[in-house]
Amino acid sequence: MIETSKLHPDEADIRGMCASSLDWTYILDQAYRHNTLPLLHHHVQNVDSVAGHVKLLLASHYQLKQIIGEKKMDEFVAVLRAFHERGIRAIVLKGVYLAASVYRHAALRPFGDMDILVRKEDADSVFRVLKAMDYTQSEFDRDTGEQKPLGQERLEGYEHELQHYGEFRKRSASKPVVSFSIDVHHRLNTIFDDFSYPIEEVVARATRDTIGDVPVYRLSNEDFLTHLCSHLYWHTQSLRDILDGKDAQLLAYSDIRSFIQTHDIDWTLLFDRAAATKLDKALYYTLHHGQQIYGDIVPDALYETWNQDYLSDISRSIHDRWITRNSKIKIGKWNQDFIARLFNPERSSFALSSFYEDYLEPILHRGAVLKVVEMGDPDRM
Repeated sequence: MIETSKLHPDEADIRGMCASSLDWTYILDQAYRHNTLPLLHHHVQNVDSVAGHVKLLLASHYQLKQIIGEKKMDEFVAVLRAFHERGIRAIVLKGVYLAASVYRHAALRPFGDMDILVRKEDADSVFRVLKAMDYTQSEFDRDTGEQKPLGQERLEGYEHELQHYGEFRKRSASKPVVSFSIDVHHRLNTIFDDFSYPIEEVVARATRDTIGDVPVYRLSNEDFLTHLCSHLYWHTQSLRDILDGKDAQLLAYSDIRSFIQTHDIDWTLLFDRAAATKLDKALYYTLHHGQQIYGDIVPDALYETWNQDYLSDISRSIHDRWITRNSKIKIGKWNQDFIARLFNPERSSFALSSFYEDYLEPILHRGAVLKVVEMGDPDRM
């Protein structure tokens, strides 16, 4: 699983492992959970010892991802071209850039939406472009399958509390029907976080690049890596994501490893900036786990200087900003080491149990009142 999650693995190692007796039901299940089925297909499609029915399943999944990925990439490149033609400085984040410029194939690196970062003063121009291309700020109704416009209170909640404005969505006019979603970020943290990206500085440091034949901007190498790490950190800290099994996926760690291997990183500058913005915890947490998976994420000379007791402590802690509205408050702890829980499909039960025993029960016992309110409720804190 680990070897085939790499963009450029040791092919001899993979052939050697495939020649042994493997539980392919387990491997396929784990690859699905970790979003690495396309990479698994790419690395074993020509390995003779892999059973034909396994290859067929992987090839079918890969072809589907290829159709969807290429259609999404074509659409998002068209959007980026429209921004470029109008002189809008939209900075591409995460998946679309990684798929196009690091993995170099939309099928190998699946992505759901396109994330861009803009200055607040450019937001109106961005909105006009997206609306002219038939995007609306909406969500899909799970019962009807239709797009439902986001209400004004939801839109204000997004802008005030979250990193981005309400999602812009549309569906392709041709078949197969593909849903397109764009998150327009005006910052990279929520109001509940104990860190804050200096957006003006981050935007000023953005570097020129290309996606397809379109000139674009992306975050500087250090800022891009910081964002990958902090974004993954908060997925691992979200109880909802843990329950959905989307908290710690190998693809996200492969993203980090592949980006480091293809871009020069000034490690001193990286951690100096992170310390100044309180993002260092997210960096240590995520890079430590990546190092445990692959062993070559962080330069050995640097990793050896890290405080292992500190790393062990933060590795076992869960802080959910959505539940507490405060990213400093611990809501649970893990009873397994990271690698063990990474491949444990039952880790959600451990997290939920700890949330109840270590956080919820004690505060209710002290006389606190648990109140659950809907978005838009005037009493929402």
